[in-house]
Amino acid sequence: QWSAAVESVRWLHKPWATVAADVLERVEKLPETLAAASAAASSVSVRRDYGTGVGMPSIATASKPASDSGSRRGWIIFVVLAIAFGLLRFFIDVSPGSRVRAPKSSTTSPSDEAELQRLMRALNQRPPNAPFAPDQSSPNAPSVGPARGPLENGTEFRPQSPVLESQLERLQREAEGLPTFDPPSFQPPTFQPPTFDPPTFDPPTFDPPTFDPPSF
Repeated sequence: QWSAAVESVRWLHKPWATVAADVLERVEKLPETLAAASAAASSVSVRRDYGTGVGMPSIATASKPASDSGSRRGWIIFVVLAIAFGLLRFFIDVSPGSRVRAPKSSTTSPSDEAELQRLMRALNQRPPNAPFAPDQSSPNAPSVGPARGPLENGTEFRPQSPVLESQLERLQREAEGLPTFDPPSFQPPTFQPPTFDPPTFDPPTFDPPTFDPPSF
């Protein structure tokens, strides 16, 4: 370290032309220095001798140059895992139960969907302003409950599912030409200014003092 410090001090005191030439020479020799260092690192293997009990590293010349077997093995493992993952995804997608998945946002069952399609066809085929008469011959025909409005036969169609009932009411409103959305009535808030009562000022009453002259 002391010799390196002395050399650095001497190098600083050299003229600028000599310093520039030295720097250029070192830059030109840099590839050769790196090549020599890499060759020395590839031809020397460091191992730890545990048999002696000392545990100090010993340097020995390798019998064969270092190879890239480790990196090649890692690439092979990566490719095998990628292929296995792809095959797993493929078998999951083509499995019989993978396609029969109800979406999380679904609120109707397949039977309700089929019944809704049948009701839509019936609504499209009936004349305007005609009462709706459900088909009781269908095995999935909904029940007919008590009347909720004046119809010809005194009964009204009531689906079994609340979701299907709301969808049927929307379809009926569309068939009758009524708006499907009733906007809520908006009433602007009324502003009542606060009442201000000015403070009342009562002047204080002043009673002049009474003077009683002393009696002799």
